[in-house]
Amino acid sequence: MNFAPLFLFLLYVLPISAKADPGDELVITGFVVNLRAQPSKDAAVLLKLKEGLTVVEIQREGDWVQVYNDRAGVPTGWVHYSLIVPLSTGNTTAIINHTESYNRFMTAYNKLSESWKQIHGALPFVMVEEYITRKVRITATTEWLQAEQTDREQMVADLFKSWSQIVEPGLTAEIEVVDTNGNKLMSMFQ
Repeated sequence: MNFAPLFLFLLYVLPISAKADPGDELVITGFVVNLRAQPSKDAAVLLKLKEGLTVVEIQREGDWVQVYNDRAGVPTGWVHYSLIVPLSTGNTTAIINHTESYNRFMTAYNKLSESWKQIHGALPFVMVEEYITRKVRITATTEWLQAEQTDREQMVADLFKSWSQIVEPGLTAEIEVVDTNGNKLMSMFQ
């Protein structure tokens, strides 16, 4: 029996998990993650950690990672490994299981893309990816690249407005437009 297709399927659909060592910085990837008193889903919740927060690994026990955060009063607790990734991958790892924020953004994105298509005759982008640092990377089509600069800038500004309104206040939001080779063409962030 050939297990290669099954392995590739699992690699694609399983959430990205943290592979780090004590002392490494990790990033919370869940929208709101429970920091627990013990390494168990039944343990008391000490506080809630927001997506994008950086914590430091102390130790591991099974599927749980004890972390340090800089919040006074509750500096340590346990987080399930599936809800964190190493900080070093934070800017380059696309999220496979998208956040609720991304899913809400895609509704606005689809409306804007359809409007662009009606005006310009083609879709502006071929791919939208979400990264754990609240960055959305959008790959431009040839039609978008050939449009007037002001039209391109307006499209990105509209997308950024939608994304920044969805991302929780006080957190950084970024839209990055790249060509099909991954070269950055334009970006907006706050």
